[in-house]
Amino acid sequence: MGSDWHVATIAEVSEKVAMGPFGSSIKVETFVPDGVPIISGQHLHSFRLDESPGFNFITPEHADRLKNANVQRGDVIFTHAGNIGQVSFIPENSTYERYVISQRQFYMRPDRRHVIPEFVVYYFKTHEGQYKLLANTAQVGVPSIAQPVTYLRTIEIPIPPLDEQRAIAHILGTLDDKIELNRQMNRTLEAIARAIFKSWFVDFDPVRAKAEGRDPGLPKEIADLFPDEFEESEIGEIPKGWHTVLLSEIADIVLGGTPKTSVEEYWNGTIPWASARDISAAAEPFIVQTERTITEAGLNNSNAKLLPAGTTVITSRGTVGRYCILGMDMAINQTNYGLLAKPKVDKYFLYFTVGHLIQELKQRSYGTVFSTITTRTLQGVTVVCPPERVMKVFRHIVSPFMDKVLHHIFEMNTLANIRDSLLPKLISGELRVPNVDRLLDKRISTDRGSRVLYTVGHSNHTIETFIAHLKRHGVTAVADVRSTPYSRFSPQFNRETLAETLKRHGIAYVFLGKELGARPENPSCYDNGCADFKRIAEQLEFKHGLGRILKGMDKYRIALMCAEKEPLECHRTVLVCRNIRRSGVHIKHILYDGSVEDHHDTERRLLKALKMQPSLFEQGMTASNLLERAYDLQARNIAYQPEAKARRHE
Repeated sequence: MGSDWHVATIAEVSEKVAMGPFGSSIKVETFVPDGVPIISGQHLHSFRLDESPGFNFITPEHADRLKNANVQRGDVIFTHAGNIGQVSFIPENSTYERYVISQRQFYMRPDRRHVIPEFVVYYFKTHEGQYKLLANTAQVGVPSIAQPVTYLRTIEIPIPPLDEQRAIAHILGTLDDKIELNRQMNRTLEAIARAIFKSWFVDFDPVRAKAEGRDPGLPKEIADLFPDEFEESEIGEIPKGWHTVLLSEIADIVLGGTPKTSVEEYWNGTIPWASARDISAAAEPFIVQTERTITEAGLNNSNAKLLPAGTTVITSRGTVGRYCILGMDMAINQTNYGLLAKPKVDKYFLYFTVGHLIQELKQRSYGTVFSTITTRTLQGVTVVCPPERVMKVFRHIVSPFMDKVLHHIFEMNTLANIRDSLLPKLISGELRVPNVDRLLDKRISTDRGSRVLYTVGHSNHTIETFIAHLKRHGVTAVADVRSTPYSRFSPQFNRETLAETLKRHGIAYVFLGKELGARPENPSCYDNGCADFKRIAEQLEFKHGLGRILKGMDKYRIALMCAEKEPLECHRTVLVCRNIRRSGVHIKHILYDGSVEDHHDTERRLLKALKMQPSLFEQGMTASNLLERAYDLQARNIAYQPEAKARRHE
């Protein structure tokens, strides 16, 4: 904390601290269509009041009688019962001039001569702030903060100069604003996709319009795919030529599982493991993070199954009927069902179909204590299935919207990580604002700038997972450095197929296997029947390939792609990155689970794997020399040997 900071209690920096109405002062029967809006917990999930869920209202006269419950722009709102720990402020550009808080909330009105509301909110978002806020919590019955108004007034917070408060709020607020903008765009994009689904496959608008002689409002080539009359089915009228099927005919239904919690080696691995709680808490259509993870041993020794990205997951117990899509490969527990779209069925068609069926599935659930959706429940539901050509057009139109949603989610996580790492340092004064701009610029240039280079191995990923990993890190171009750009076991990564798929997702593709591959045709690049990485690196063609990468980085965020999932077992690291790192490029490796490893950490793993450390008899051996020796050794370990390969195939 700087010398110009001081500590003050909330009482010393506020004009007022008060609670919401006691008891049941606000009843449902007192709600009116318009008037003074009532703030509830759903409006307090962000750092500023979220008005998107809409409000219930009471009359101005009713609000006048609740004097202490009236709040205004600039007030900071807290929750003292139920979902305790929530804190937000009412911004100056809010829709209404005054609001009323509920009986589970209390508030402070900052004295702006000392503190601004944004700074107060961000302080109480830190671990220290949350600890202080919840230290007086009573856990009997509904969790609640005891004597919240009296207690809040005694809490001490750090107070920097007002100019620095505003600068801190601006830095953190800019990140939060971008996160919120992404969230709003996601709502719009999903709403568009959902509206198309409902129009085509629930309301049958194009068919109805054609049957009534109206223009369906679609391009002719799409409108021609829909019939102009209906026919009867077991569930009522459906478009002629379409058919009804059971949900199990368009999706494979998979129940999850849980590794033994008593076996430590099954847990805290790299495989996300989703519980019903994770699915219920998912605020976006896709889930990309879970509270717990499992290891491969846990996966292999339990009923848990690794489901591919794009699988729709629905909760079967607890909060029944919550659903979302896996944004990456993930395991689920037994309180969830995974629905994998069958061949020729679009994954997003299945997702929206499940959404349309949710109420029916809930009604069919049963249980004496808790409602439960069973496999039989899912299998017995009837859905309308369009012809394959209509499904293809739907996929072509909707996939870009939903893929963009997933990209935004990964970007939101990146921004949130930056914000959360800066937040405690800024609020405590450990990091001062003059240094923040440089640090933030460095973080953003490292993560988003033109001089960062990623590498990735396609391994046995589904194409959806592979693209999700790329989008998660903002990759806009793939440089394929495989000598032979084809895969017998994963044909989705064959050169032509991959290039076309990436193009549809807005990612450029270039083949650089001839320049940067590890299986050169030039005999001079071999030593005793083994590819020599040093000789390859000396070739003009190789240097030209590096130049293309460096030039391309001015326009694209590039990922070098090869087949191997482990960076240390691939020439993209041991050959290409070894040589390009000298150009001042910041290298990051996208690992199998989608996380990234800095190249410096990869090099440390290399030294550890080879058990290399300075010898007592090599006093002149520097860390740099040792690392170069490790590269040489690993190059020999993984180098291509054509004769050895030929013998294996004899």
